[in-house]
Amino acid sequence: MRDHPVASKYAKRSIGDLINSDFDVAHSGFHMSEQGMSRSFGYVYYKIMGDSVFPVIPVSINTYYPSNQTTPDRAVKLGHAVRAGIEAWPDDIRVVVTATGGLNHFPELPLPRRHRRQ
Repeated sequence: MRDHPVASKYAKRSIGDLINSDFDVAHSGFHMSEQGMSRSFGYVYYKIMGDSVFPVIPVSINTYYPSNQTTPDRAVKLGHAVRAGIEAWPDDIRVVVTATGGLNHFPELPLPRRHRRQ
């Protein structure tokens, strides 16, 4: 199994920023050795980063399990809050934000006919 580094310092800062923006946040401090990150995050490392692996802040939102599924509007607001928090940091850093909400973990695959733009 491959290690996937996490930007812990910035993850903790992001949690505080989101709480200050009225989002209810939970976090996992660790995974057991036989447990890994969600495949959606592993996919980003494997398909997008390849051999150039960078620390990330993995963020998951519930788009599947009732009764507290995130609405699209709430997901957009979360994205705006993440960006605002990062832009307010005094650090001179470059950041890439990747997100998953469970809609499609394989963006290179063509959309089914009913979802294609005409």
